[in-house]
Amino acid sequence: MKPNRFDNIVNRVIGAGVVIGSCFLIGLMLLMVTNIIIRLFGVTIQGAYEMSELIVVVPVAFGLGYTALYKGHVVVNIVVSRFSPLVRKIVQSFTLIVGAGIWAVVFWASVEIIPKKIQLGEQTEVLGFPYLPFRLAWVIGLALLCLVLLFNLFQLLRRGEEK
Repeated sequence: MKPNRFDNIVNRVIGAGVVIGSCFLIGLMLLMVTNIIIRLFGVTIQGAYEMSELIVVVPVAFGLGYTALYKGHVVVNIVVSRFSPLVRKIVQSFTLIVGAGIWAVVFWASVEIIPKKIQLGEQTEVLGFPYLPFRLAWVIGLALLCLVLLFNLFQLLRRGEEK
């Protein structure tokens, strides 16, 4: 199947998310290693645990879409592999629709809660850092995941038309 313009856009957006997530993961690694090393001298980085909790959101959020795009999730085909190609395609379509629907609900709930959290001025205990940027990264990651699931559905349905 020849990639079209939309395929390239999805791949580039997910690729950018992976780069961003990887940068945050490297930052998390450096934070943890630095904190471990300086503990040898009796010093710690204040708020390192809080920062770790926040930083890990970004690679996880962007990793969801990447994993879905490259079909890296665990798949059990014991039963489905015995079905005919048409039934298998129907089952795959159904699971993609249900998955996109569930993640769309999580996305919507995450979007709905943001204004309330902004109004409360939600921030971390020790550093007083706002949660908002990380909530936004989570919402963007969920939106990308929903987009990829729908993209995978579109590709699955398109595959049948070419034969």
